[in-house]
Amino acid sequence: MAELTRVERRRPRPRRPGGAEQRLRAGRQRGGRLARTIVLGALVVFLGIAWLARELELDVDELLDYALTSLLLVGGLVALAILGAVLLRLVRRLLR
Repeated sequence: MAELTRVERRRPRPRRPGGAEQRLRAGRQRGGRLARTIVLGALVVFLGIAWLARELELDVDELLDYALTSLLLVGGLVALAILGAVLLRLVRRLLR
């Protein structure tokens, strides 16, 4: 009866040499594809909005102003996030 309640530990699988390097390379390749997909997706959305503006006879200049304002806002937020990350890294490095 004691044999049924005993839990056996599983041994961890031995790792293959160079596995981390292969995963790192695969991640870099996926990152390049992701960036390309994001850029192409943004281009398609921009072209779709331009086409829709012409079809619905909207003011294209006003839509471009909105798009530029949105782009500047997002760019500013990204710059603030990068600045915050750099400051955190500097503080951690100084506290070591």
